Amino acid sequence: MSEVTIGSKTVDNFRAGFAEFFATLLLVFFGVGSICGVKATTNGVESHQSNAVNDALSFGFVKIINGFAIAGISGCHINPAVSLTLVLSGNISATRFFVFLFAQVAGAMCGGGLLRLMVGGGGDTQNTTNLYDSGLKLHDDITPAQGLFIEMMGTLLVIYAVFFVGVTAGNIQNRSGATLNDVVNAVAPIPIGFAVAAAHLFANPFTGSGINPARALGAAVWEDGAFWDSRTGRYFWIYIIGPILAAVIAPLIQWIQHGFIRPGDIHDDHQQYHRPFADARGGATKSALVKNTASQGITSPRIHNQSFTNNALNNWETNSLPSTQPTIYRRPFTRPDSVSHVSVGTLQTQPESRM
Repeated sequence: MSEVTIGSKTVDNFRAGFAEFFATLLLVFFGVGSICGVKATTNGVESHQSNAVNDALSFGFVKIINGFAIAGISGCHINPAVSLTLVLSGNISATRFFVFLFAQVAGAMCGGGLLRLMVGGGGDTQNTTNLYDSGLKLHDDITPAQGLFIEMMGTLLVIYAVFFVGVTAGNIQNRSGATLNDVVNAVAPIPIGFAVAAAHLFANPFTGSGINPARALGAAVWEDGAFWDSRTGRYFWIYIIGPILAAVIAPLIQWIQHGFIRPGDIHDDHQQYHRPFADARGGATKSALVKNTASQGITSPRIHNQSFTNNALNNWETNSLPSTQPTIYRRPFTRPDSVSHVSVGTLQTQPESRM
């Protein structure tokens, strides 16, 4: 879909925002609903062991399903922390971030409200039990600072997977010139869903596993007064601040490890990746590349900000060159003053002006 006019951009943002809204609604309804289901099967008594498994599997599976359904529309962030880390790293515009933030919070609240309406009591018997449970609970032996760190680490694991699928895979190539992203696209939601499940399995016994400010707020807003009077309610801020810290830290980790924070964002001083023109002993200088490609009858190879080491001529093997004109890196970003919408799972190449 081309974003040439203001009208088309507005329509694109609306569709992406609605996708985020509905996907987050499903995430909260089924994810938190699985926790309410445990409460129903234990006669209103919480079972933290069962909660952890139900919580992890439900949130992980819904994330995978949503990923396949809307990755090509919005990127399937369904988490303000994911959207925040992508806007901080220049992968989405500020306009799209605020559209997603509103959609995610609204979707989570609607999902929690529908769930509360379904399981919040009012059965045929006189002694009905409110089976609604947001699933958030700061363990009595966990301090707020510890809970904050747990929430941050759980969110960081999810964003770590997002950066691999949405950013790193778009830069790493094999010798044929195909990016790893070409392979990852087909199964992209799966590693992110696994990361969500693993984070919930870890954090649930300690904090109830928010790791998503929209999920936490959308579910907790329907809790009764007793929740807000408890330790969890008093220290609810850990479910907001923890994921925000992870969103700020994640791009730095990505930069330290890989030297880039956007797909195709390779500069001359960045580290060497799996280049189709480099042998096992090292890369080639630009002059050596041109010299050897010319000897093979290849003219004007398209080199996009490729970095080259200085040990080329001695280490270069001409028989490693392909027989056709190479393209070293695929560049999703078409203009220096624009960014491409990053789909977590499917990289889209339509430019989006910064606003």
